[in-house]
Formats: sequence, structure tokens, C-alpha cells
Amino acid sequence: MRNIVFVLLLLSAGLLLLGETVMVMPVLFAVLFLYGAKLQFRSARFLKAKIFCTVLAFSLLFEVAAILKGYGTNEFGGGTLFHPNPGLDILISLLYWVPYSVFWTHLFTRYSYTPKKLFLLGGSYGVLTEQFFFIPLLLFTLNPFVLVAAPYVFVLYGGAIAAPYLILERILPHDKPVDKRQYWLPMVALFPMLAIVFVLAHVLVGGW
Repeated sequence: MRNIVFVLLLLSAGLLLLGETVMVMPVLFAVLFLYGAKLQFRSARFLKAKIFCTVLAFSLLFEVAAILKGYGTNEFGGGTLFHPNPGLDILISLLYWVPYSVFWTHLFTRYSYTPKKLFLLGGSYGVLTEQFFFIPLLLFTLNPFVLVAAPYVFVLYGGAIAAPYLILERILPHDKPVDKRQYWLPMVALFPMLAIVFVLAHVLVGGW
């Protein structure tokens, strides 16, 4: 597993140096997985607050990285952030990232996860839902670009949720149950939440 993560680190860091700023998420995941034991929280005091703030901080970093990349205006041919104006985008994104962080706070305190399964879960969610089913549509139309887009999005979204987990791993309860719901609930709940915020951004402030 460590060898695979090290390869991920090399590839993601290379893309980051080439200007793919969103690759900071898999880079952080890989660095924390390989070398981040000393960066983990050691006290479970204020557990839910620590989970919420950590997930929110990484989520906002994800948003800022996407802004720096220019995804507000040109991602895969069309703007897909909440708003092309960076300041407004950050403000609007809080309507999604705050409940997103509350949602993961609930899951992390109710169920037991592992970094590997969480990375796979986040990556799968990204591949299925990014840009309103962009990758499934590529696959359906046999577009060869799917061979690039799918792994790119997979490691991006996998790192985005697994990285904060690695900061929290030591203080999370590990005697919680493992249940199928902990894997399908993010798929069912997060995308409708995201879609609602996108619609609100479009209707209220002209986000698209």
C-alpha cells in the first residue's frame, strides 16, 4: 500500500508542479499517509468541533485550488464552480461545504472507516458525479478522454476526503460499526445537496 501511495505522490506532485493546483489534495493525502503521524490530533477533546473544522478547512483548500486553476471559467470547456468571481464563489461554496462538513462529522463519529476505503469512496463519488455526470457521459459516448478524466478525478476526490481523515484518524472512535450505509449515504446525500447550491447560485446571483 505504501508503495502505491508513494507512486501517487510522485505523479500528483508532478501534475501540481505543472500547474494542476487541485492536485494538492492527493499530494496532501499521500504526504499525510506516508509521513503525517506527528501531525495527527492526539486528544479527542472537542472531537466533533475538530472533525468539522478539519474537513471544512480541507474543503475550502480544495475550492481555492480549483479557483487558482481557473475552473470557475474553463473546466473541461465550461465554468463549473459556484461563481466565476472568486470571492463570491468562496461565500457561496460555504452553503455546500458547511453542511458537507457536518455530514462527514456525523459519519466519522458514527461509523468506522479506513484510509483506503475512504479514498475509494471519495474517488468513486467524484467519478460518478463530477460536473453532473460528466465522466459517465464520456464513458457512455465512448469518448477516449474518459481514460484521462476518470483517474484524474478519482485521485482528486479520493484525496480530498481521505486527507482530512488522516489528520483525525488517531482520535476517531474505532469501535463503531461498519455498515453499508456509511458507503451509500454519501452517494445519495451529497450530490443533491451540491445540485441545490448550484441552482441557488444560478438563480440568486447568476453563478453560471
